[in-house]
Amino acid sequence: MKVTLRALRVNSRLTIEEASKKLKIGKETLRNYENNKTSPDQKTLNRILDLYQVNYEDVLFNNDSAIETLPSFKTKKNRKGEI
Repeated sequence: MKVTLRALRVNSRLTIEEASKKLKIGKETLRNYENNKTSPDQKTLNRILDLYQVNYEDVLFNNDSAIETLPSFKTKKNRKGEI
């Protein structure tokens, strides 16, 4: 079962202030991640996964479309168009 970033934070009993401090990001930045307005970069994503002790596959990002916006998760095609 996948969970949202907000659910992970609330279940960890962290306020937005506490979580953002632990993640070394601003409160508004974390709110934007939780509200699917923006997506975290790879470094921040790793800190989020570590903080909440979850795998990437366990987190619901913007109806799972955020995976397309994270550079390290993009697949590369060869010259023939194969992945």
